[in-house]
Amino acid sequence: MKFNTYQKSKTIAETLVYIQAASCRPLILNGGTDLMIEQHVGGSEEEFSCIDISSVQELKEFSTDGAEVYIGAGMLLGEIAKHEEIRRTSLVLDYAAGQVGSPQIRNRGTIGGNIITAAQCSDTIPVLLTLDAVLHLMGVDGSTRDVKIGDFFTGPKQTDIREGELLTGISYQSLEGKGYTGRFFKLIRREAVAKSRLNFSLLMKLQDDLTIEDVRIAVGSALSVPDRFSPVEQALVGKRAGNEVFHAAAGMCADYVLEVTGNRWSTPYKQPVIRDVMYRLLCQCSGIKE
Repeated sequence: MKFNTYQKSKTIAETLVYIQAASCRPLILNGGTDLMIEQHVGGSEEEFSCIDISSVQELKEFSTDGAEVYIGAGMLLGEIAKHEEIRRTSLVLDYAAGQVGSPQIRNRGTIGGNIITAAQCSDTIPVLLTLDAVLHLMGVDGSTRDVKIGDFFTGPKQTDIREGELLTGISYQSLEGKGYTGRFFKLIRREAVAKSRLNFSLLMKLQDDLTIEDVRIAVGSALSVPDRFSPVEQALVGKRAGNEVFHAAAGMCADYVLEVTGNRWSTPYKQPVIRDVMYRLLCQCSGIKE
């Protein structure tokens, strides 16, 4: 990877001007944590016009009206991990952000970058899927486009971002006070600075009699394209929380991975892990003893 030009923008408008005027394919740089790794291991010889957006304050904004939460795409993962309102309204996004890499990575990396790279091991994507997040994009012509995160990933490490577009923010409906519980679990090889082998995001809402009113499940690095486990969710809604129901649902999760991805070298490892971890998380979310 080679940089033909380097420009540092201070506003979204200036960024879009630079994108439109780029003499070759634009590369949007913010935290640069993935770029540094790619440069270290070597990559293609393609030339890029580098546009540094790390000083664009508009992309770091956070706001909420009590019902909807908005997070700028340039907000640091380290800030999200410590953000009290994000903790209250998402239940798990703060914790997931705090699990990304090391403190150094979290203090450079952004939530927008964690989404755009579309890495299977991304710790925030499964959470945003369970939050039904919406991505906000702006084009060089000033047009805007909102895309549900479940529709954004079109293939392995591929997204629906179009030429001349910039991811400006993410929004989701607040879960505060709505009776939801949530869990995030990350499976890694070692305690620090490790990529996820699998990560789990679960949100659940129970009625007073323990009937499951809503459940949302996503498992990172399990499917070829990030997505929810919709068939399992549909099977759980309306059932009464309990060990037998959760054992069956956890088995469905493992079977769903095999159905979607086929039998791969990692399947003998992933299937029992997904089954066991999902059962545990379902119990924890509902307060049922394992």
